[in-house]
Amino acid sequence: NDAPAWRSLAGAYQADGQTDAAIGAYLRYVALRPQDQSGLLGAASLLELRARRTQAELTKAQTLAAQYTTPAGASAVQSLKLAPALTHSLQQALAQPYTTRVQTLQGQLSSDYLQATAVRQKLVGIDPKNAPYQFALAQDAAAGQQYPTAAKALKAYLDLEPNLDKATRKQL
Repeated sequence: NDAPAWRSLAGAYQADGQTDAAIGAYLRYVALRPQDQSGLLGAASLLELRARRTQAELTKAQTLAAQYTTPAGASAVQSLKLAPALTHSLQQALAQPYTTRVQTLQGQLSSDYLQATAVRQKLVGIDPKNAPYQFALAQDAAAGQQYPTAAKALKAYLDLEPNLDKATRKQL
């Protein structure tokens, strides 16, 4: 229950490139110090970093899975000499490790964005007039497919930034 120790540990893990461990330490820290904005920002930022990395892995895994599951373009299967003899169920069996990996990564991606959104909501609760907090919440919520939350945060952001140029407003 030593909050400063958890914060220090999070920083050490982060400096060492151990993102998962750093996230765990930050989450323990903010559980002990739920009003610490810098701790909340650290946790949210690392969750977003891990989500971006997971998204890159997911894209690769989806590409590999598609090589086995795309009807006419099963290039990995078609390149085999015995391809004409392969049945659909055998193609599915070959694709199984890749489709399982895709499902695992999709779950992790969703979880990271849900957690980041929850952390961002805490930040907005502490400082609702902070436009960057609202914008970051909108981004995380949209990435996590929490569209009502994203829309509400984006509206709050636009209300807090009345001098935003028209082109940017329209783009958002």
